[in-house]
Amino acid sequence: MSAAPTPLAAASASGADLLLWVAVPYICLAVFAVGHVWRYRQDQFGWTSRTTQLLEHRWLRYGSPLFHLGAFMVIAGHVVGLAVPDSWTEAAGITEHAYHTTAVWAGSVAGIAMVAGLGMLSARRLLTRSIRLGTDRSDKLLFPLLTATVLLGITATAAHNVFGPGYDYRSTVSVWFRG
Repeated sequence: MSAAPTPLAAASASGADLLLWVAVPYICLAVFAVGHVWRYRQDQFGWTSRTTQLLEHRWLRYGSPLFHLGAFMVIAGHVVGLAVPDSWTEAAGITEHAYHTTAVWAGSVAGIAMVAGLGMLSARRLLTRSIRLGTDRSDKLLFPLLTATVLLGITATAAHNVFGPGYDYRSTVSVWFRG
């Protein structure tokens, strides 16, 4: 038999929820916006990465389009998934099963394209001596972080939506996002 939560525990839980779901997202957005303004004002011409196109283009020809197309597809899928309510897809005659199946397959294709492109770009940076020598510290930090982020996202999707029971983000996070 479990004890009923005390009013203090209920208040702290709602305080934690308020912090996690209200304060933290706005803090992140503020850091994002202020950070971009600060970087623009401090280093306006340093926003770009150093081009390595002239040093090697065989891997770049396939890796860059695969990575960027996959990334744009992933971003678009997240925006559509969060911004379009289930009532709109129902009104358009799209069943929840058809929506979910399409989202999983399109997301899987986008994720595979992104991973393949990222793998090619990483291999290019590691295996081509002239590019490896021109790689700065921020790139050496960026590639592993980006790889970890992509692989964690794919793993979470596979674990919960493909091989697991699924997660109905359209009735939870989506509603919060649109609110």
